[in-house]
This record gives sequence, structure tokens and C-alpha cells, in this order.
Amino acid sequence: MAKTVGLPLAIAVDLFLDGKIGLRGLHVPVLTEIYRPILAALEEQGIRFEEKVEPVNP
Repeated sequence: MAKTVGLPLAIAVDLFLDGKIGLRGLHVPVLTEIYRPILAALEEQGIRFEEKVEPVNP
């Protein structure tokens, strides 16, 4: 769990310092400019997120 908390922040800092995230200020990471490169970098580290939606029975 520690990797899934610390790595995204570290990756975001690296992307920001490299100029790959051009946003300034505080942002919720729901913008594609933020989360797509972070998810790609996490996958390179062996962390992959997969969402499954189960049907709801009425």
C-alpha cells in the first residue's frame, strides 16, 4: 500500500520538475494531464490498476 501512496506523488513531482505537467498550483488529480502520465509510470513500476464493474441485481 505504501507504494501506491508514495510513488504517484514522487512521479508527479518528477513530471512537474521535467516540465511534463504544466499546471501550477493545487489541483485534484482528476485531470488527464496529471493522471495519465502517472498511471503510465506506475505501470512501468509493475503497478497496474484495473476496474471491474459488477452488474447490480434489482
